[in-house]
Amino acid sequence: FTKALLDHPVSGQGLPTYGTDILVNILNEAGGLPTRNFTYGQFDGHESISGETMHDTIVARGGKPKHGCHPGCVIQCSQVYNDPEGAYLTSGFEYETIWGLGANDCITDLDDIARADSLMDDLGLDSIETAVAFGVAMEAGILPWGDGKEVIRILREEIGKGTPLGRVIGSGAGAVGRTYGITRVPVVKNQAIPAYDPRSVKGIGITYC
Repeated sequence: FTKALLDHPVSGQGLPTYGTDILVNILNEAGGLPTRNFTYGQFDGHESISGETMHDTIVARGGKPKHGCHPGCVIQCSQVYNDPEGAYLTSGFEYETIWGLGANDCITDLDDIARADSLMDDLGLDSIETAVAFGVAMEAGILPWGDGKEVIRILREEIGKGTPLGRVIGSGAGAVGRTYGITRVPVVKNQAIPAYDPRSVKGIGITYC
């Protein structure tokens, strides 16, 4: 994985240009991009959610591809992501969130992921835990794989309003697995595993252990 990162043709342009989402294509090449609730390590739709695609979308819509998340930051890997009409949608649109809703939940529409990211910010939800919880819910048949619009609806109408379904998904991946009897629940000590498949990125697997 480290060699793939260092040898990648765009890694020299790095974080200030593509943000942390530069990792999508790099991890996909290494077979370490957890996909479909950690079933696979590569995602066929990786290009549609990549840092390169995000950068080009932001520029085309008049957003900020390079943005400091706090004063004094010299890396400036954050950004401001606008909707198709050029209005603000979300910022700090990071790799973990894009991976979780993208590859892990099989959503290929960056706008859907951005809207979900904004809603999670407003609701105070961790975007790794919640994205992985949606992956477990998809495996349970609660919503279809790749249905970004239903993710947005559940965030607004179920989690946001505290319905029974919203309480289950909002409680995290472990809670979803226990409720629906799902055995593929990617958690360590009941906390969702982040965006590096330990079967390929073995160092982080040791950390999980």
